[in-house]
Amino acid sequence: MDSSPQLKIRWNNFPVTVSSSLEALRNNGDLVDTSLFCEGHRFLAHRVVLSATSNYFRQIFKEISSPNVAIVLSGLNYQDIDALLTFIYSGEVSLCDAQLPSFLKTAETLQVLYIFVKHYF
Repeated sequence: MDSSPQLKIRWNNFPVTVSSSLEALRNNGDLVDTSLFCEGHRFLAHRVVLSATSNYFRQIFKEISSPNVAIVLSGLNYQDIDALLTFIYSGEVSLCDAQLPSFLKTAETLQVLYIFVKHYF
């Protein structure tokens, strides 16, 4: 085994770079491979991003091997889906107080990981 010292190479601002790249991919519709349909609205997304942030989507994508997937999200509000996708892709979303309960319920239903809520007074 090689006993020479190992070099550690670090990508400064990695989280910021990846986050802004994901947002750009979503905003431009580049390389999307999934369509989500909710209340007559279509949302384009990336299965790897959805899988990384949602156990619900991860399970679906593990079972479906087709290159493009369409998922109908019945019983959910399209505004909550839009807000949740914004949160998933950028790490934050602005909501009014009235929307928070349904947003959190949607996140729970879709098993979205890492929901953090900061309430400012």
